[in-house]
Amino acid sequence: MSPFFRLFTRLLGKPAAVDKKSIIGFMKKGESLALIPGGFEDATLHCLTVDRTFIKARKGFVKYALQYGYTITPAFSFGERGSFDNYQGNYEQRFKLNAMGIPTITPKGLSWFPILPKRCDIHIVVGAPLKLQRIEKPTAEDVDKAHKMYIDHLVALYDRHKDAFYGEGAAELEIW
Repeated sequence: MSPFFRLFTRLLGKPAAVDKKSIIGFMKKGESLALIPGGFEDATLHCLTVDRTFIKARKGFVKYALQYGYTITPAFSFGERGSFDNYQGNYEQRFKLNAMGIPTITPKGLSWFPILPKRCDIHIVVGAPLKLQRIEKPTAEDVDKAHKMYIDHLVALYDRHKDAFYGEGAAELEIW
């Protein structure tokens, strides 16, 4: 998280850290959570012409949801890709920098103030909740199965609505 964003969010009190300790703490209390599993990698992949999400290797949230019997609800923001231009390519090196806490995004929004997003319509679509069976000690197979189910539901949600927001023949959601 960038130092400015960290300070800003801490002043507001939200969002909280997205680490194992914080997530488990919230789940032990039975609190509701909203997560963006793709994190900085989603921002790094941001592109004006195609929707992408960095989710293939993000299984921790699924594991914790299984351990605490949480429901996972897929959601997608259509049109968000039009909010910023972003440098494309060199992903392997950029992901390594992201892993060290250095965000590798180069957003360019409004021409007169590039850190502000461009005007665009954004439509948030929420899918059906996926109630996961509580498994105190889920196996890797349990996590993989639930993770695949989440991705399948996310892709189905995207496919069900993409033509309405992007027009007929819209590109597929890229899963990274």
